[in-house]
Amino acid sequence: MKANHFQDSLYQHYAFFDFSKHYLANHVVAKDFVVDDAVMQEFKAFLKAQEIDYTDADLNGVSDWLKASIKSELFKSQFGQIEGSKVTAEWDPQITKAITFLPEAQTLADRAKSTTKVAGLIH
Repeated sequence: MKANHFQDSLYQHYAFFDFSKHYLANHVVAKDFVVDDAVMQEFKAFLKAQEIDYTDADLNGVSDWLKASIKSELFKSQFGQIEGSKVTAEWDPQITKAITFLPEAQTLADRAKSTTKVAGLIH
């Protein structure tokens, strides 16, 4: 997915990183955390306070991405890089599609190993 101007702007302003620090100063995040309407309202207020311009259309157009990005950054801060990356992997359609190819990749790797062993025995 190619980022739009609004998404680029959030990255340029470190909006998710800075919001996670702000949010975690006042909240505890558990593993079953969900980015709900209350969290989104806090994120909008944070953007305004940081003077990061947006419209409702900007937010609505990438709502799922925003929620995943917020949760990912909160999990990175609260639980570490791996947990944050898991959140991103759950949401990212490219990663999800790639994961479906893992069993086939493993089969091909196993075949390559046995072919190499057999070829080594023949020579």
